[in-house]
Amino acid sequence: MFDIFKKINPIDAFWKWFLANEKRFQLPNENQEAHLKEILYEIRKISAGLSVEFDFTNGATMFTISANGNIDLFPQVIEIVSKAPKIEKWDFCAFRQKMDPEKVATMELEVFDFVLRPTEMKFAPYLQNEKLEIIVYVHGLSEQNRQQIVYAGLLIVDNLLGEYDSVLKVENYYFYDISLVKSDSIGVFPLLDLANYIDSYYGVVKSKISICSLNSREINDKELIKDGLNLDIRWELSNMFSDLILRRDIIGSESELDQIALVCKVDVDPIFNMSYHWDSDAINKKMATYNSDEEKLIQMKIINSCNEVNIKNIDLIFKTFTLLLNEMEKIQDLRSELILASDNFFNNNHYFNLPKHDYNDSI
Repeated sequence: MFDIFKKINPIDAFWKWFLANEKRFQLPNENQEAHLKEILYEIRKISAGLSVEFDFTNGATMFTISANGNIDLFPQVIEIVSKAPKIEKWDFCAFRQKMDPEKVATMELEVFDFVLRPTEMKFAPYLQNEKLEIIVYVHGLSEQNRQQIVYAGLLIVDNLLGEYDSVLKVENYYFYDISLVKSDSIGVFPLLDLANYIDSYYGVVKSKISICSLNSREINDKELIKDGLNLDIRWELSNMFSDLILRRDIIGSESELDQIALVCKVDVDPIFNMSYHWDSDAINKKMATYNSDEEKLIQMKIINSCNEVNIKNIDLIFKTFTLLLNEMEKIQDLRSELILASDNFFNNNHYFNLPKHDYNDSI
């Protein structure tokens, strides 16, 4: 009998109100701005920091609910959208979505007496305490306009990455004047490539140890595949990079990786200078070849020494591979470029494997 005093969940209350009014809100209509204000008033009864957007595509109205970049509100946004009713001609979306880089390229944001253009901005990624941080380079940055420039720059980043990735996949953003970027600066990329970089980074980051162990003594292809190494890009170069490195060790001449690096203009010597990483399977197999505890102890010291050096080089190797992958993505026909760039190009049908095809090692 006391159910009438039970407090209604604010999310449930919002959707109940929305269902009663949704036909008025469907796009296209002439009162979109007024309707957005009305919806915003109701949804902020859940939380004051929320915002909403409408977009009309393919005959349906896309209703986006955003946390305005406030990570504390992310769980609420997810819960609100998860409780959204199924309504004909309505699509409900959590967080602002990324835009096509070609559309972002047309953006122009006025900040005081100059215009901020994504096509003229650059970025440089780096790792700090195992967290990805991004430096954004812009024109005309000063202490007087820093706050406004940073705000406009983050709007552009939000459009490139989408709200979710821009907040959760990058620890911090730092803004500097682009005059600090020199013509020979390494590791600096056009800002419009940021989304591709983030996707590449999070596709590879899980396999740092595997990347660092790619040399001629790697155990076998299956082990790296099991480790989760994901180098699927446009051409799927082999199932692993170790076979590309192997040829330099065997024949003492240019390896396939050298040839790729030549075309991409990336220094890959850090990869060749790395030590072998021993995983648990490799250690167990090696230990099984020794009979005495003394021999095993000596070998374990050698293994631990190799692994310690390898771990220290992880970030450098990882950055080198990330840079290499980014540069490879920019080349439309890598096979042709490699043939033109080197007389020693190892040109066979297995150099470029199609995704999900078995790898045939020709060495």
